[in-house]
Amino acid sequence: MSAHRMQPSSTCFLSLLIALSLWTPGLTYAEEGTATTFEPGLLMQSRTQYSTSSEEFGLVMERVRPKLRGSIANDAMRYRFSVELAEEKVEVKDVYFDVRLLGDAMIVRMGHFKRPFSRQRLTGVSRQGLADRPITDSAFDADRDLGFQLHNGRGAGLEWALAVTGASELDSPDEPVVPTVTARVGYATKGLKGYSSTDRNRGPFRFGVATSAVAFLKEVDDKPQGLRWELDAIAKVNGLTMSTAVFGKTGRLDATKHD
Repeated sequence: MSAHRMQPSSTCFLSLLIALSLWTPGLTYAEEGTATTFEPGLLMQSRTQYSTSSEEFGLVMERVRPKLRGSIANDAMRYRFSVELAEEKVEVKDVYFDVRLLGDAMIVRMGHFKRPFSRQRLTGVSRQGLADRPITDSAFDADRDLGFQLHNGRGAGLEWALAVTGASELDSPDEPVVPTVTARVGYATKGLKGYSSTDRNRGPFRFGVATSAVAFLKEVDDKPQGLRWELDAIAKVNGLTMSTAVFGKTGRLDATKHD
C-alpha cells in the first residue's frame, strides 16, 4: 500500500462521511397508518499507514458503503440496497426484496444477495471481529448472486434456506450465466446472535450449528462445475465467542476475492 498525504478536500470528505456514519444509523422514517419504514445508513472502514522515513501519513478507505433498508405494508415486504464506493468503480452489493408468504415461516427473496453458504460469509462486515474476511470465502466462491431464495429468517430454532441463482454480476451482464443451487439448514438456541462474531450483549451459554452446500451446475470459463459444502458452529457465553467451520469440495476452486 502506498502512502499519500491527506489533502484538505479529502479531509473534508472524510469528516463528512464520519458525520454521516454517526448520524444515519439512527435515522428512521415511518409513515403513519401503513408501517412503512425507511432506514438509511453508511458503513465505513479505513486503513492507515505512517512512514517514519518519509514522514508521510496514508489513509485508504477499504469500504465506503451507503445502504438503505426498510419495510413496506406493515412489514409484509422488506427491502435492502447497498453499493460500494471505495473501489475504482461503483459496485452494487445488495439489491433485494423479502416478501413474507407465510409470515416468518416462509419468505421469498428476489434480487442480488449473498448465497446462503457459510456462517463466516453471511456475517456482515460490520459484525465481524476482525477487519477482513477469511480466505475460505474466496476459495469456496462464497459470493453474492442474482436469483431468488426461500428462507425463514435467522431467529431461534430451525433455520433453513434454498436459493437458485445465476452466478453472474450486475455490473458484468456480458459474462456467461452459471446456474447454482444453494441450500442451508441449521439450529440456534434462544438469545443467540449467530451472525455476529462478538458477544456484546453477553449472557448465558448459547450455541448454533448449521450446514450448507452450493452446487455449480455448469462449467463456464473460470467458474468450475462441482459442489462446495461446509459445516459451521458458534457458541457464546458472557462476552466470549467461539466458532469453527469445516469445508469441503468437489471440482476445482475459484480463488477470486470477495467482499
